Amino acid sequence: MERTHVEKVADLFSPDGKRPVVLLVGRDEATEVSLRRILAWLFYDLVRVEAPSAVHGARGGEAKALLWELTTPPVELPALRAWREACPDLPAIVLIPRGSPEQIVEKARAAGADQVLFLPVEERRLAWVLRRAIGRGHARGPGKTAALPSARPALTGR
Repeated sequence: MERTHVEKVADLFSPDGKRPVVLLVGRDEATEVSLRRILAWLFYDLVRVEAPSAVHGARGGEAKALLWELTTPPVELPALRAWREACPDLPAIVLIPRGSPEQIVEKARAAGADQVLFLPVEERRLAWVLRRAIGRGHARGPGKTAALPSARPALTGR
């Protein structure tokens, strides 16, 4: 028997009936509003934290992923690296402005980003990245880098 839409949607929620939580480290309200709308459509709750140090206390046990809006890389990349060492099991998706230099993308990956996305985020791309990160029992070994495809696919010449 075919499952109903309601039953399929119910599978997206945690056993206690709450939506999965995605944490956002960032300061830009426009980005927060946009992400909140996209994540609500994808059946996630967004919890914004002002400082990376607040991530551990902000419903961290319930969180399924972390979105990190990278606005000042020299300051935030060491914080991301320290956070990744403290919480290696939670997928980290870094958001950077479109047109950022490739060096920023590489530095974000080296600091522990599982995926780098460009702002403004495309709904389908974010949905794909979140489902891949959350659904695959995320655990990275020491020295592992990004496991998901590059935000800027390499040209193969085909």
